[in-house]
Amino acid sequence: MTLSHSVIYSRLMTERHRREERSVGCGCSSTIAVLTVGLGLALLNAGASIGVTVGIPLTDANITLAGCIGQKDKAIEALPDYVEERVGDNQNFINSSHSLTIGPVEGCGIFVIGKQEGAPAIGLHINIK
Repeated sequence: MTLSHSVIYSRLMTERHRREERSVGCGCSSTIAVLTVGLGLALLNAGASIGVTVGIPLTDANITLAGCIGQKDKAIEALPDYVEERVGDNQNFINSSHSLTIGPVEGCGIFVIGKQEGAPAIGLHINIK
């Protein structure tokens, strides 16, 4: 019995989809990062963040990508001031924020396109609190 190309392709795509569902994510809101790096920072009562922002020419909007990880109270505080209040917000053109909390540890990643008060034209933010 021979299988048609469409049946073989369908089976391969189904198996690929199953593997993708089991992934643990990436970045500051991934399970592995929160459990390892985040737990270590929580033991030190600290939070860390890294982010980059670039202004959009001829507008007052910025593109910002940032992430934070650490103890629940410290992780979000470690983000830049112009992004901290945007986590979970819906007032921008694009706002994609993802967070994962496991016990006393939190990890968060955020991508924002829109007006951000106090954001520099070009900036790199690295912070440990």
